[in-house]
Amino acid sequence: HSPQLHAVDELVVATPEAPLKPHVRRITFTFRLINAAAEAVFLVVGGDKADRVAEVLEGPSNPRALPSQQVVPTDGTLIWM
Repeated sequence: HSPQLHAVDELVVATPEAPLKPHVRRITFTFRLINAAAEAVFLVVGGDKADRVAEVLEGPSNPRALPSQQVVPTDGTLIWM
């Protein structure tokens, strides 16, 4: 629920210290930058993530809870692996 997810004018944004290890500040690609890519790829590993991937791909739109639903390349390809 980071406010950086809502950046619309920037291509990259600074984020506060991460809640997960390593606890460091990061820079993050915005959806504007990701959606301008020729190819966007999600690599998901582990059967325990299958339900969440199905929710993202087949469930109702809920980008607040599932930010990956906002990855929709405007003139590119989206690949899930």
